[in-house]
Amino acid sequence: MVKRITAMAVCLLAAGCTTPRVEHVTTPLPLPPRPALPAVPNEGLECLAPDVYRALVERDRARRDYTEQLEAIIESTHKDRDGARVCLDCQRVRKHRTRTREG
Repeated sequence: MVKRITAMAVCLLAAGCTTPRVEHVTTPLPLPPRPALPAVPNEGLECLAPDVYRALVERDRARRDYTEQLEAIIESTHKDRDGARVCLDCQRVRKHRTRTREG
Protein backbone atom coordinates (compact mmCIF):
# COMPACT_ATOMS: atom_id res chain seq x y z
CA MET A 1 0.00 0.00 0.00
CA VAL A 2 2.84 2.43 0.89
CA LYS A 3 4.57 1.62 -2.40
CA ARG A 4 1.39 2.45 -4.33
CA ILE A 5 0.99 5.82 -2.60
CA THR A 6 4.66 6.59 -3.16
CA ALA A 7 4.39 5.67 -6.85
CA MET A 8 1.28 7.87 -7.25
CA ALA A 9 3.02 10.78 -5.51
CA VAL A 10 6.06 10.46 -7.76
CA CYS A 11 3.83 10.37 -10.87
CA LEU A 12 1.88 13.42 -9.76
CA LEU A 13 5.02 15.39 -8.92
CA ALA A 14 6.65 14.44 -12.22
CA ALA A 15 3.53 15.43 -14.16
CA GLY A 16 3.42 18.82 -12.41
CA CYS A 17 7.00 19.60 -13.38
CA THR A 18 6.42 18.93 -17.06
CA THR A 19 3.77 21.60 -17.61
CA PRO A 20 4.88 24.20 -20.16
CA ARG A 21 5.66 27.71 -19.00
CA VAL A 22 3.00 30.22 -20.08
CA GLU A 23 4.23 33.59 -21.31
CA HIS A 24 1.74 36.34 -22.10
CA VAL A 25 2.70 38.57 -25.01
CA THR A 26 1.12 41.96 -25.58
CA THR A 27 0.30 42.75 -29.18
CA PRO A 28 1.17 46.35 -30.10
CA LEU A 29 -2.02 48.31 -30.69
CA PRO A 30 -2.20 50.72 -33.63
CA LEU A 31 -2.17 54.39 -32.69
CA PRO A 32 -4.90 56.21 -34.62
CA PRO A 33 -4.04 59.69 -35.87
CA ARG A 34 -5.42 62.64 -33.98
CA PRO A 35 -8.32 64.31 -35.75
CA ALA A 36 -7.85 67.79 -37.20
CA LEU A 37 -9.95 70.05 -34.99
CA PRO A 38 -11.37 73.26 -36.41
CA ALA A 39 -9.93 76.47 -35.01
CA VAL A 40 -12.35 78.73 -33.17
CA PRO A 41 -11.60 82.44 -33.58
CA ASN A 42 -11.57 84.64 -30.47
CA GLU A 43 -14.24 86.86 -31.97
CA GLY A 44 -16.66 83.94 -31.91
CA LEU A 45 -16.10 83.44 -28.19
CA GLU A 46 -16.62 87.07 -27.11
CA CYS A 47 -20.38 86.67 -26.81
CA LEU A 48 -20.05 83.85 -24.26
CA ALA A 49 -20.60 84.51 -20.60
CA PRO A 50 -17.44 84.12 -18.48
CA ASP A 51 -18.70 80.97 -16.76
CA VAL A 52 -19.65 79.39 -20.11
CA TYR A 53 -16.23 80.29 -21.56
CA ARG A 54 -14.51 78.79 -18.50
CA ALA A 55 -16.57 75.58 -18.85
CA LEU A 56 -15.63 75.38 -22.54
CA VAL A 57 -11.93 75.76 -21.74
CA GLU A 58 -12.12 73.14 -18.99
CA ARG A 59 -13.94 70.73 -21.33
CA ASP A 60 -11.26 71.14 -24.01
CA ARG A 61 -8.51 70.63 -21.43
CA ALA A 62 -10.21 67.47 -20.09
CA ARG A 63 -10.55 66.07 -23.61
CA ARG A 64 -6.89 66.77 -24.36
CA ASP A 65 -5.78 65.15 -21.09
CA TYR A 66 -7.95 62.11 -21.79
CA THR A 67 -6.53 61.80 -25.31
CA GLU A 68 -2.97 61.95 -23.97
CA GLN A 69 -3.75 59.25 -21.39
CA LEU A 70 -5.17 56.95 -24.07
CA GLU A 71 -2.15 57.56 -26.30
CA ALA A 72 0.17 56.67 -23.41
CA ILE A 73 -1.73 53.42 -22.83
CA ILE A 74 -1.55 52.51 -26.52
CA GLU A 75 2.15 53.44 -26.76
CA SER A 76 2.88 51.26 -23.72
CA THR A 77 1.95 48.24 -25.87
CA HIS A 78 4.75 49.22 -28.28
CA LYS A 79 7.44 48.18 -25.78
CA ASP A 80 8.80 44.75 -24.89
CA ARG A 81 9.35 43.54 -21.32
CA ASP A 82 12.68 45.40 -21.07
CA GLY A 83 11.12 48.69 -22.16
CA ALA A 84 12.63 48.70 -25.67
CA ARG A 85 10.38 50.05 -28.41
CA VAL A 86 8.91 47.49 -30.80
CA CYS A 87 8.67 48.17 -34.53
CA LEU A 88 5.04 47.94 -35.62
CA ASP A 89 6.07 46.83 -39.14
CA CYS A 90 8.13 43.78 -38.23
CA GLN A 91 6.96 43.21 -34.60
CA ARG A 92 10.58 43.06 -33.39
CA VAL A 93 12.55 45.26 -31.05
CA ARG A 94 13.46 48.40 -32.93
CA LYS A 95 17.18 48.14 -33.61
CA HIS A 96 17.08 49.16 -37.26
CA ARG A 97 16.71 52.62 -38.72
CA THR A 98 13.25 53.96 -39.23
CA ARG A 99 12.42 54.25 -42.90
CA THR A 100 11.15 57.55 -44.20
CA ARG A 101 8.32 57.95 -46.67
CA GLU A 102 10.63 59.36 -49.33
CA GLY A 103 12.77 56.25 -49.50
